Amino acid sequence: ADDTKGFEKQEKATRPLMVLPALPTQVIPLFQYPPISWFVQPLFQCLDNEKKALSEEHPGTILFVEAPSSEFVQKIEEIISKGSQRSKERVVLAIKDIKASAERKIEELMREYSSAHSSQGEECETEKSHDEAFYSNLTRKMPDFLGSKLVSFDKIHPNDDGYDFWGRHIAAAIIDEWRQKKV
Repeated sequence: ADDTKGFEKQEKATRPLMVLPALPTQVIPLFQYPPISWFVQPLFQCLDNEKKALSEEHPGTILFVEAPSSEFVQKIEEIISKGSQRSKERVVLAIKDIKASAERKIEELMREYSSAHSSQGEECETEKSHDEAFYSNLTRKMPDFLGSKLVSFDKIHPNDDGYDFWGRHIAAAIIDEWRQKKV
């Protein structure tokens, strides 16, 4: 029996939108080094091609989000380099399972910790140890790659700015899709 018959009959307006984003391999510093760059980037390109084909097969139900362009990533990094802070935003929904008093206490402790450690002007001992261990086998300093300011210390996963950028990039594609459906 074909399991998709019920899905095909369901009205398009009530179907959930499945979002399949392309992985922006050009902004992951670790993926720029041979030999990993020789197979990771082509592998993810194949996966992204499959995602795109699937979205073309099911328009309005599956949305493929292209990876951000290198030029766009570079502009975001320039903004981050200038030290511009994201403003506090109004949110539609914030899911938290703690009381407001606990939230305030945690934020206060985090501010105290941050100010105590940032006023020293030095890296904390754990960060120094990690960097020394991580780079100990390299004879030269790792160059800054496109995306370096959006990636955490492991050189693979996004940092806070990277998650913020990636989330906004995907959200913009979803909003564009919704606007096209209304037309």
